[in-house]
Amino acid sequence: MRQADVSHRAVGLRLKQRRMMQDITQKELARAAGISYQQIQKYERGENGISASRLSLFAEVLGVAPSYFLGGAEIVGLTHSESRQPDLLLMRELIELNKLFPLIPDEAMRRALIQVIELAARAET
Repeated sequence: MRQADVSHRAVGLRLKQRRMMQDITQKELARAAGISYQQIQKYERGENGISASRLSLFAEVLGVAPSYFLGGAEIVGLTHSESRQPDLLLMRELIELNKLFPLIPDEAMRRALIQVIELAARAET
């Protein structure tokens, strides 16, 4: 897989994750950007790259800095050798975790949960 393809997919997945975290539909995001929801689908699948100006608009609508979308492919679980789509169920679980984790007021509890997750992840490998 070409570097550009991996980069487009990584940015597209970050866009999709953030949109879902904000409970915004593809149609709502498309309307805010003045484009079709089909184009949002293409961006999210990584079929099309997103221009800097459009990325800036998405960032504004979704309440993040444009740099949010530009993390490396490893952030969203993609590597150059992988061409499969990430498991949608897993992505939804991650989004739910991202919503709930900051609501835990006790820092020690958050650290303990991270340790439990690390142990569980290592047990599976």
